Amino acid sequence: MENGTLVNHVIHDSVEAGGFHPKFFSQNPPPAHLEKWASNQALFNKELIRHLPRLEWEEFSVKKVKKHRGDSVDYDLTIRFRNAGKLPTALSQAHLVKMVKPDEVRIKIMSDSALSYRVIEPAPVSRRRESMMMFDEDNRRPEYITATAGYTPGGATAEVHFIIRVFEGTGIKGTATVITTRAGILQEKEFTLR
Repeated sequence: MENGTLVNHVIHDSVEAGGFHPKFFSQNPPPAHLEKWASNQALFNKELIRHLPRLEWEEFSVKKVKKHRGDSVDYDLTIRFRNAGKLPTALSQAHLVKMVKPDEVRIKIMSDSALSYRVIEPAPVSRRRESMMMFDEDNRRPEYITATAGYTPGGATAEVHFIIRVFEGTGIKGTATVITTRAGILQEKEFTLR
């Protein structure tokens, strides 16, 4: 026994008291091995960090799809992002037990006039169902529009499309953000429909 000491007992003469501390002994290696164990654990954590999902912006592309009578034009806004890490943005087992949500791309249109654009795809759904749009309660206009991109494997590029009709012959600006459960958030990047 370690740290045991002899103690005089009233009935049993001398007894050995002490020994291993059960919590320390059952959850940690012996003290002589502790430094090597901690070093190996730190090296493992550093290696794991290099494999974690890491989001990066790829290109945005804007293409005129259709010109309508009057002054409106439909644009196809394609947004691409890449998982530069080795692990996916979410593991399939986490999806099966409903611990993660699919990767989403949110766009926010910066327009002074509420009548200067309309989102054609993804189609807005009723507020009574699970909505693809988050509404600003003041004016009932969407604060941002969301499209899902599934789960992005390591080293892969994901892509989403938005079809937006722009009225009055003016260009509009907006920002895009990628939100994932496990890989974090890819901060805003600006785009222009013109």
